[in-house]
Amino acid sequence: MKIIQCISDIEYLKSENKLPKPLINEIEQDLLAIYEAEPDDVYLLNFRLPLVQALFIFEAGDNVLAILNDPFTREYVEEITVDDVKYYRCGLRKGLSMQLYYSLKNIHNEETEEWLSEQVVWNEGISDL
Repeated sequence: MKIIQCISDIEYLKSENKLPKPLINEIEQDLLAIYEAEPDDVYLLNFRLPLVQALFIFEAGDNVLAILNDPFTREYVEEITVDDVKYYRCGLRKGLSMQLYYSLKNIHNEETEEWLSEQVVWNEGISDL
């Protein structure tokens, strides 16, 4: 699992060339949105999210269910497609903060992929209320 807490982490992801650019761009936009919402005037290069607000990227082999399977902290699981890249974005509540988790679709075992798909369908039903 990769942890993103600052813009330097995003630049490192770009240099690695292991993740699709559309996914990295989406993560960068989420980080910048959090940065812009901060009340303090902190220079972007000095801005660092505390771990409780960090952005996480699941990799193949990570135990996704161990982290996301608590219904009391899981806020949502959504499937997003950007430029033919499909990924999941999941929100977990941590006190007053939200942690965002990202995962490319179809990189996990069958059980995990099925669970993620079920959560997406369940969350879509919630929005119908």
